[in-house]
Amino acid sequence: DQVNNVGLRSHYVATSLAAPLLIKSGGVADGRPTPLVVLISSFGGLTYIFDVAYGVGKAAVDRMAADMARELAPKGVSVVSVWPGLVKTEKMSRAIGKLTSASALEQAESPVFVGRGVAALASAGNLMDRTGTIQSVDDLAAEFKFTDEEGKIPFSLRSMKALAAAGGGGKSSFVTRLLPAGLKMPWWLLKFFVKPMPRFSRPFVETSTSGGLEKE
Repeated sequence: DQVNNVGLRSHYVATSLAAPLLIKSGGVADGRPTPLVVLISSFGGLTYIFDVAYGVGKAAVDRMAADMARELAPKGVSVVSVWPGLVKTEKMSRAIGKLTSASALEQAESPVFVGRGVAALASAGNLMDRTGTIQSVDDLAAEFKFTDEEGKIPFSLRSMKALAAAGGGGKSSFVTRLLPAGLKMPWWLLKFFVKPMPRFSRPFVETSTSGGLEKE
């Protein structure tokens, strides 16, 4: 309850209360922007991080985004699950410091970076194409060309350099030093290592031109 009353239940309650207002405010045909619901999840929805309750909660948030997208698509409302990386809040800084190296903590992203990702996403013109998907903040940064505070480019959870270092127990090696800092493991490759693999690039729901739902 300490983890999921806020991280899971509050997402559902807030969206349920906001949905009627979002449906009423939307009107693509009238030139109004597509309403957007953003649920904050994490890489913990894909693989083990911290503990069971954390992983179950994040996986549930991802599923909630997919199911909400299915129900709200006919109403013209987009729903996505957003994955920040390592975020330097006070509490997370203490937790991250116990699990990873000091260098990774220094490269973690600020809450401002996450906010910029959501703002960029909200301004995108293809929100219904994204509905039901997981959007990682570092991918949004690459797509929309924004950075963290002071122009910083934060650590990516898919960084090949960081993954290689983690595989070596956090120690640098000749191979690790050769890897470019910006090289990321593709999402499709992760499915060979971690299952089940959620969707990232394609919408969960296909919407026909008549406004109905089509099967993929």
